Amino acid sequence: MKMHNEVMGMVKELSKRLSALSLDGRIKRPGDVDSQGNTLSCDLIETPDCFQMIVDLPGCRLRDVQVAVNGPYLTVSADRRADSDGKEHHAVIVERACGKFERTVELASAVDPDSVQKKLKNGVLNVMVGKIKSDG
Repeated sequence: MKMHNEVMGMVKELSKRLSALSLDGRIKRPGDVDSQGNTLSCDLIETPDCFQMIVDLPGCRLRDVQVAVNGPYLTVSADRRADSDGKEHHAVIVERACGKFERTVELASAVDPDSVQKKLKNGVLNVMVGKIKSDG
């Protein structure tokens, strides 16, 4: 019973810390949605030299994607516009989200904001940001 109480205490503490990360609205957890109901999930990969963030952005153009480094935070935002061919129509089903999407992750190592590279191919965004090499 004592171990159960200790584990539950750790779970509550971890939950409280994770909730605190999203209080300012900048750091999203998987499954979180923005004010318009849009989600933006990512994979974050760390190598010895860099971080790589992979985001599915079907329907977005590279010019509509912004990447920013602010201290330990890497933010990707994109704007997906609704399809419009100029013809009048009545949509029967609308499930694809449009609008502004944003995802911020906290990086475990210092990075060089000037090293950001982004590529968008087949609806998949690949962001690379180099780590700052420490002396030692």
